[in-house]
Amino acid sequence: MAVVPPGLAPGTPKERFEYQLLYEKSYTNPSGTVDLPSVELESDERAEIVLAEVEWPSGQPEGKLIPVIDGDLFAGGSQIVCRVGYNSTILPPSEEQVILTKGREIFVFGEPKTSDGLKNTTLKVVRKMAARIVTDGAVTGTVTVRYWGFKYKGEDSLRRAYPPTVSIPPSIYDATTGRTVVIPPKTIPVSFDTWDQLPGGQKQSKPIVNALVRYAINANATTPNVPYDFRFDIGNVAAEDQNLYFDLTPERQRGVIIITHFGIRAAANLKGWGINVNGEVRPDKNYVKATTTYNPYHFGHVNPFLPGQVLGPPADSPTVIDVNLWYPLRKLPYPVIVWREIGRVQIIDNGTAVSANSVTVALKAVQIIE
Repeated sequence: MAVVPPGLAPGTPKERFEYQLLYEKSYTNPSGTVDLPSVELESDERAEIVLAEVEWPSGQPEGKLIPVIDGDLFAGGSQIVCRVGYNSTILPPSEEQVILTKGREIFVFGEPKTSDGLKNTTLKVVRKMAARIVTDGAVTGTVTVRYWGFKYKGEDSLRRAYPPTVSIPPSIYDATTGRTVVIPPKTIPVSFDTWDQLPGGQKQSKPIVNALVRYAINANATTPNVPYDFRFDIGNVAAEDQNLYFDLTPERQRGVIIITHFGIRAAANLKGWGINVNGEVRPDKNYVKATTTYNPYHFGHVNPFLPGQVLGPPADSPTVIDVNLWYPLRKLPYPVIVWREIGRVQIIDNGTAVSANSVTVALKAVQIIE
């Protein structure tokens, strides 16, 4: 009688759907806008990107990464814009270098293989994948971008890995306000032909559901004791893809933004941060404390909370080695939901102005566009 290996039921397909490296490309001495080469799929393959990873030379100017899917910037180029570099990277340099503590988890674009359309926002690839790097200045050294996820070979492979359909529910419960957020429901069959019409795909019909990833840097100094909005149209951030002012009033743009993770790299004279929704600041009405000595939502390189370690002797000329560890974005206690109103990310100083270009904030969310 044949012995069945533990955990393997009779009749289990031999094929396994392994989490794998889908993309790896490097560029030496990038400057300005650099488009990395693409990796192409076979005609009978589909892929979904779950996680991106970036290696960046120490001490070099930082920049941003925008995924390029099937030859186009993902969702037009402003939906997923990741701060990358050595200090304030949103994406991990490698999984073993990331400090995972309570409320912190490795940054991912979405949950694969689920029928929940609000979670299944992995980036859906039909033909090819690539990456665009935009640097803040000339970088000396090699930058490497990797995408991790799943690849499916043939229609049958996809059907075995996935449920028959992916659905967007008709409503979401907002635990903070006690309200029911109503959205147009939709169910999409899963197949090779509909792959890029699923959440995270480039050819969705409305409602469109994507991961929303953005960072922002304060382009101006703060005004003492006045909340500072990371808002493009008043010049408080340098680029539109850093805009963290979301006007979802019915006359502007219909839809929902569900903010789940947040991070901030503090600076001198910073007091705290908050997400102002319709005049109410969340998750703390008095702003979440964030200083250079206390910042529970710190992200990126561990410095200054784990500074370089001093090795000796000699005591008069010690050697300082860097600690190559990173914090990912922190999960909010409850998602902050913006619906039919204005939501804005704010910081506030301690009564003395925070210098321009000194605070970096970042968030991860799910956006539904009706």
